[in-house]
Formats: sequence, C-alpha cells, structure tokens
Amino acid sequence: MQKLSSPIKLIDESFKIFFAKENIFYFISIYLILIPFQVFSYFQSSLESTPYAVVVVVVNILALVVYLLTSIAGILAVKRVIDGGQLNYKDTMISAWKNLWRYFLLAALLFLITLGGTILLIIPGIIFGIWFSFSGFIFIDQGLGVEASLSRSRQLFRGRFWSVYWRIIVFGIFFGLITSIIFLLSLIPFGIGSSIYILAGAFYIIPYYLLYKELDGKQKEPSI
Repeated sequence: MQKLSSPIKLIDESFKIFFAKENIFYFISIYLILIPFQVFSYFQSSLESTPYAVVVVVVNILALVVYLLTSIAGILAVKRVIDGGQLNYKDTMISAWKNLWRYFLLAALLFLITLGGTILLIIPGIIFGIWFSFSGFIFIDQGLGVEASLSRSRQLFRGRFWSVYWRIIVFGIFFGLITSIIFLLSLIPFGIGSSIYILAGAFYIIPYYLLYKELDGKQKEPSI
C-alpha cells in the first residue's frame, strides 16, 4: 500500500496554496460575508435583555444559515483551487446555495451519529467522528448523496485508520498552536480581531482536503 504524504508536507503545501497571490483574495472573499455577524456578536450580550431581543434571535438564525453556506463555499473554493477550476466568487456562492439544504442534512446526521456514539461511550464517538470526517468533502467533490458520502468516507479509512488518524492529530495540534497565537487578535475591540481570524477559514480546510484527495486517489489505483 502506497505511503501517504507526511502531515508536515501537507501543511507546507497548504501554506503555498493559500498564500499564492492568485488564490488568497479568492479564499478571503468567501468568508467576508461572516464579518457583520462576527461584529454583531460582540454587541449581542447588551441587546439580549432589551426590546431588540427578537432581532438577536433572528440574526443568530441567519448567522447559522450563512455559516453553513460559507462552510460549503469554503470547500468548493479549496476544490476549485486544487483541481484548477474557475475562481469566481459569485459562481462559488451560487453553487454553495444549491447544496445548502442537503449539506445541512449531512451535517445534522453526522452530529447525531457522533453524539450518539459519545453518549454510549466516548471511544465510539471519536471513531465515528474520524470515520465520517471526509463526508463533507466527498459530498461536495463527488456529488454523492448524504448516505453515500458517509459510507464513502468510512471506506477511505479501510486499512489506513491509524495512519490517517495520527495525521489528523498533527493537523489539530498545528492549528491549535496557530489559533493560540492568532487569539491575540481578539484583543482588537468590536469583534474586528476575531473577524480577521475568520478570513483565514480556507487555510484550515486545505490540509484535510489534500489528505482526502490522496486517500481517494490511492484507493482508486488498480492493484498490481
């Protein structure tokens, strides 16, 4: 079985992809729509006990929809950059909108599966979370349905669970360190600091997507 790229190599490649001048502004544009909601959250606590409480609820519901939309668009953006697709903001958001409802079903089902496994025992919840961690990529990249995306994600781990798992752990540690450093941005008032952090959302997707593409490609290779 062919060896996967090291997590360090995938992270290094992610830096190059994200910061390439033809990519970075496209990636950032996807997440700009989240900025108003991030700034609003800074003032939310002072509005909850006022006549504007209903507005807070409405904005939070809208924020959830927009968050799901940008989650899809972020994956689409990474896919287009890596696969050499057209880097068009409008087209990306329209495609994301068309997949919004089915992606919500996938995310909700994945949450319930992981939660159920965690309630039974901690270990099954972790295993389920790992098994189905690429289902969102598969849903967007291959256009499969909800059930098929979950099934395909689990298949990618067949015979490679621990080799993939430790790479995901390294990604988590790396991004944990990055987040700790960038957390200093939260000192900038009015939610502006955390908004800057949000704009780098695609960077957190790229190494996982690269790993997924390696797994998917290697599984499709004919045996010799």
